[in-house]
Order: sequence, then C-alpha cells, then structure tokens
Amino acid sequence: MALVTTKEMFQKAYAGGYAIGAFNVNNMEIVSKRVECPSYFTGFSRSKKIC
Repeated sequence: MALVTTKEMFQKAYAGGYAIGAFNVNNMEIVSKRVECPSYFTGFSRSKKIC
C-alpha cells in the first residue's frame, strides 16, 4: 500500500462516492479491535454480538 496525501485520498473518495473513517484511539489494542470488528464500536449489531 502506497502512501498518499490527504488531498489525493479525499479526491479519490469523493470521486468514488465513499467516506473516509476517522477514529480516535489511545493504544494499539484499540486499533486492532477496531479493524477486527468495526460493528462493535458503531452499535449496528448490539442485539447480536459478532466479535
């Protein structure tokens, strides 16, 4: 994966019609959990925990 500028990243997202997520994290454990199971943090699957 190549590094890109934020300007290029936003231009591609705008042209592709998708959003860029922004997450505040305090340590690597939180980063790995967010990548592993994003629905746990968004609350979309509160009735059925999948992670």
